[in-house]
Amino acid sequence: MNVRAVLASLALVATARLGAAAPLLLPQETEEKPLRRVELLVLENRSDEVTVGLHVELAPGWYLYWLNPGDAGLAPLIRWQLPLGFEAGRLRFRTPQKFVHGDIVTYGFTDETLILCDIRRPEKYSAADRPTITAVLDWMACRESCITGESTAQVNLSDLSPTETQKSRSILSRFSSRYPKSLSAAQLTANGARLTKPPGRWTVEVTLSGRDAARVSDFYPYPLADFVIDHYQIAMKEGKLIIPVEPSNPSAVLSMISGLVIIDGAGFVVSIPVKE
Repeated sequence: MNVRAVLASLALVATARLGAAAPLLLPQETEEKPLRRVELLVLENRSDEVTVGLHVELAPGWYLYWLNPGDAGLAPLIRWQLPLGFEAGRLRFRTPQKFVHGDIVTYGFTDETLILCDIRRPEKYSAADRPTITAVLDWMACRESCITGESTAQVNLSDLSPTETQKSRSILSRFSSRYPKSLSAAQLTANGARLTKPPGRWTVEVTLSGRDAARVSDFYPYPLADFVIDHYQIAMKEGKLIIPVEPSNPSAVLSMISGLVIIDGAGFVVSIPVKE
């Protein structure tokens, strides 16, 4: 069994332990086809760097997970096959949707999404090399049941037609406003994060101020190493974000909390040092 299969099994076990009925995990060979299209687009083609987007279209009712899947599921993983000397940066996701099933919270995307990545070219590079970029997507998609699979897409940087370029720009224009913004784009300040350790669980309290503080409706945390986040209990109370966490090992140390503050459905990136 490969690593993704093991993680998929663990994700379902975790769901069951959280009190929800574990979704049925179906093999990739099933007749269900949750991913209708997976294509790799060139969005910007610069001399030192190229921005690509993995465009995923989903069948009705299915959803793909965010970089933090929440209480269950698996985040998409892209394995790059790049020309010699090329180097891929981190993946960039648009602000996800929040799905609540009883007291189980997950984050993901329905209909379609566009995962961005900046890929740096080597200093010595010739367009005559005809480089091909290949993305292998490991995914879990869910509806009533969950399916894991692998999809491959590729693009040749030196063989882009005007039609392909126009298509890429059109798709990007549909998503460009949905990506998280810097916190400086909002009238909002995160004044600090304080960790308390009442019996039974730890709680991070983030104090917010500014004109937009009253408009904050939610917080979607980034994955937190060595801690389990109680996503269902995340709340905004009296100008503070309340984020319950539980250490997964006795030596766990929480020094930073990061994620998206949600204002009117838009995400704003926040990263705050945590003090006790």
